[in-house]
Amino acid sequence: MTDKKVKLSLLTTNRAGILSSIMMRGSNVGLMYQNHHLEKLDEQQSRMKITFEGRLNCSQEDLIESIESHSDINAIENISFGKSKNINSSTSLNSGSRFTILRAGYVITPEALKIAEDKLAESLGPSTALKLVQEAELKTKHIGDLYISLSKYLRGQAQKDLLALVSDLPTN
Repeated sequence: MTDKKVKLSLLTTNRAGILSSIMMRGSNVGLMYQNHHLEKLDEQQSRMKITFEGRLNCSQEDLIESIESHSDINAIENISFGKSKNINSSTSLNSGSRFTILRAGYVITPEALKIAEDKLAESLGPSTALKLVQEAELKTKHIGDLYISLSKYLRGQAQKDLLALVSDLPTN
């Protein structure tokens, strides 16, 4: 799997919640939402352009089929797949320079791994953090499982800070 940049241009109905639904479909196949533009065409239809980046974990055809099956998508006007030059994993989550939502059920993306590695490196050092993240990635499929697994290596506020990055974590 290589890092991909996926750009979609969709004709959609004008119902609420379509963007979040498409974002979820993208994240379920390893893509992180980057940005979007919405243009209302008339009372019934809008054009939505969305950009994702990440490690696509299904075929391009499966992604297209998933989007086409959405009941509020009238048509896919254009879809382009390119190699991602940079998925912007070098900046801190707290920098405010990007919008990231990590949900427990999302598949693991390169950006989620980098965020976990950065958080662990603050307490454990970069080489230990990298090793722990690589080991945890092999044993888990979802961001929530990954972050819970890695949080066991941290204590106190550092542990709380790592877990706070993910919404929808199961409470014990």
